[in-house]
Amino acid sequence: MSHSIRWFALALLVLVTGRDPVAAQCLEWHAFPEAGPELVGDVLAAEVHDDGSGSALYVSGDLSLSTSGAHSAVMRWNGTAYSPVGSLPSGTVRALTRFDDGTGPALYAVLSHFNLNDPSTLFKWNGAAWLSLGDLDGMATAMTVHDDGSGPALYVAGFFHNAGAVSTPGVARWDGATWSALGPGPFGVGSVSSVTSLASVDDGFGPALFVGGTFHGQPWIASAGVAKWQGGSWFGVGGGIGPVQDLAVWDDGTGPALFAARPGSATGTGIRRWNGMTWQTFANPVTAGPSCLRVLDGGMRLYVGTFGTYPTYRSEVFVRDVSGWTHIAPNVGDECPEPGGVVHALALYPPVGATRLVAGTTSGALGNPLAYLSQFDGSAWNSLGREFEGVNGSLRAMSVHDNGAGAALYIGGIGICHAGSTPVSNVARWGDTGWQAAGALTTAVTALGTCDFGSGSVLMAGDHESGRATLSRFDGSFWTTLGSTAYAPDAILSLQQFGAELYIGGGFSGMTSPTNLLSTNIVRWNPVAGFSSPGGVDGTVNAMTTFDDGSGLALYAGGSFTHAVNLSSNHIARFDGSNWTTLGSGMNSLVDALTTFDDGTGNALYAAGTFTTAGGIPASCVARWNGTTWSALGAGLNAQVLTLEVFDDGSGPALYAGGNFTASGNSPMERIARWNGASWSAVGGNIDGTVWTLKSFDDGTGVGPQLFVGGVFHHAGTLPSENFAAWRGCGGTISKFCFGDGSAGACPCGNAGLSGRGCDNAVHTGGARLNATGTTNPDTIVLHSGGELPNTPTLVFQGTSTLSQPSMFGDGLRCVGGNLKRLFTTSAVGGAISVPDATQMSISARSAALGDPLVPGSVRSYQAWYRDPNLSFCAPPAGDAWNLSNAVRIVW
Repeated sequence: MSHSIRWFALALLVLVTGRDPVAAQCLEWHAFPEAGPELVGDVLAAEVHDDGSGSALYVSGDLSLSTSGAHSAVMRWNGTAYSPVGSLPSGTVRALTRFDDGTGPALYAVLSHFNLNDPSTLFKWNGAAWLSLGDLDGMATAMTVHDDGSGPALYVAGFFHNAGAVSTPGVARWDGATWSALGPGPFGVGSVSSVTSLASVDDGFGPALFVGGTFHGQPWIASAGVAKWQGGSWFGVGGGIGPVQDLAVWDDGTGPALFAARPGSATGTGIRRWNGMTWQTFANPVTAGPSCLRVLDGGMRLYVGTFGTYPTYRSEVFVRDVSGWTHIAPNVGDECPEPGGVVHALALYPPVGATRLVAGTTSGALGNPLAYLSQFDGSAWNSLGREFEGVNGSLRAMSVHDNGAGAALYIGGIGICHAGSTPVSNVARWGDTGWQAAGALTTAVTALGTCDFGSGSVLMAGDHESGRATLSRFDGSFWTTLGSTAYAPDAILSLQQFGAELYIGGGFSGMTSPTNLLSTNIVRWNPVAGFSSPGGVDGTVNAMTTFDDGSGLALYAGGSFTHAVNLSSNHIARFDGSNWTTLGSGMNSLVDALTTFDDGTGNALYAAGTFTTAGGIPASCVARWNGTTWSALGAGLNAQVLTLEVFDDGSGPALYAGGNFTASGNSPMERIARWNGASWSAVGGNIDGTVWTLKSFDDGTGVGPQLFVGGVFHHAGTLPSENFAAWRGCGGTISKFCFGDGSAGACPCGNAGLSGRGCDNAVHTGGARLNATGTTNPDTIVLHSGGELPNTPTLVFQGTSTLSQPSMFGDGLRCVGGNLKRLFTTSAVGGAISVPDATQMSISARSAALGDPLVPGSVRSYQAWYRDPNLSFCAPPAGDAWNLSNAVRIVW
């Protein structure tokens, strides 16, 4: 018997001694991340540079990577990935440039802080570390290289008065060793001015350094916005062009000249040309104030970036060469930038070959959601390195609706312009085909609901239009406005059908209709009678549901109100279609969510919010109403609960809560928690931001019902997931469980793996991850394991059940038990296997040959066992010479 076969035999012998299960464990998060590298933070400067490790694009600002959390004021993009450049103190780099101080070209950066009077520091990147060269006593905003006749030097400008011990108001010179001043400065000591840009050019009177910005303190340059340093003196440059945003030197065919960008100027007048004597209007198609000027393509072209303007706030880019202007438009239909969009930096990268224009901007300024660094591929702007899968903006509401094409999950929110790669407008549809647009609503969607008045399900939305709350109906393609509130700002916060009417709740003083009926904070609607009033309440209606307490079905409303009509109700009330009644003494604070749930003792009404008492008894943010009295749910939750939903993860229905809480009693529970009728428990490692909405739905992808989670967050458990995630149960055809990332149990030697994998191994791959692809009928299932040791013997085994708790096994965790079958033995190639291959039986045929036929509906679980002979990694008796992947459960 070979050595590898002996290991397989030993492993199988140990495996079959495991105990049988009492419950399955196959729960995991399905994430919707921003895949790939993602840069966060306004990109203020860009420079292509080779520090000896190859040409790369260097960008600066106050930047971080959301995928890793790495933070740096300067980041490097090598065409594939971002990486922080060295280790700089916290702060912002507003200017980058290349300069040769006699020791070779190097990258220079000035690190500043937010406050004008905080000190700045000049740094030099030598390819391995940042060298601190000297301090300035205020903010630095611009740099350039200029030769005044005494040799090239680096010039730094901004809002400061001293460089080192030298008085340098506004502009300082660094020669590679020391600071020196440029006379009294262009705007005088102590004046309030800003310098935005520097440029070096011979304007016909010799080399000169030009300084652009907004100047005070020297009347002879105040209106010009540009000054020049030449021959040891400062001069004004023409007059009357006002503040200047940026400067560039370019030869437009008539010789090198200085060009100035004037923000906020009228169409076509924002760029001026200095001919050495006067400013000339430079005719151009720029429709908004230019924000930056860059000369690229070896000086052949002038690139112009702009500020975003109302109503789209999209920025633009224009290019001028000797033949004329080219407009590089933003992505039409993809945009949702916020006010303040601006192009700060432009560069070409790679410098040769398939060169692409790169723009550093504020978020989404070129119609690419959340992108701070975008690349133009010849037809559209794309985020540099990112593939967006989640939802941008704030996801506030979800509802299941069938528009005739099959049931789907509809989402709505604030500032949502992308769901995955699909452009949307605040509302979108998720189903088995992925993301689809669902019409367009102008701004914020704060409530979604369905109703059926006898002719089929109708999707309704509460949204804002021109600052007023609006009720809209979706016909499968378009939204139609049914009514809007009388005053702004109003909000619709909840929708609920009761009987033959749709009830609309929120914070508004009236809803208009053809009959001009008004109601305060709650109104009802049906397609025949239109709007009518059930009697108003004196505060917002945040949530509604229907419940039968034994006396008949009724509408229940919760919110900030303390009176329903004239009835003292304390944040919650019952409406039977004619009259309002109370629920005991109500709550002592907000009710934000309502639902019904049967915990095994009968159906009851559950309320959640910010209250600490319900019916006069202690109840921390969530409580139960049985039709007569209120009761607490254990220790409750320690902060606001915004949503409630019932979901069955395969172990029985449970009540799930989402919001801003972080614990139940002394048990950590961040933003999502599960109540099983007796106790609260955490859900898959929690959520790292606000959960606004929960919805149980089977999207038809084969994994069964899932609990969809929406809000404002970046991670579900440990997985990156942008504002939308799904907690998967055990009801699908294929599901994964038994993770060595700490969610199932501790690994034998503290060797936790990465999220969704088995325990880590001796070569630190992060653990082996087992997946399954294919169909069960016909059987095309293939099991894939990756992240093993290279060329290691591997055994894939099948079990009829799962252990109630993971069992430590070698260096990993075993969760598969019952009647065990050794399906396939193979050897990993590059740490990966796929079985069965073309030469092997299918899984069902192999199982049948081993005496375990897979009849329809039978459930089997699988793990990959692989050898890891390095006993020093996880030594016996805690570990041993093998490890395991996570497990996969398949319903045949």
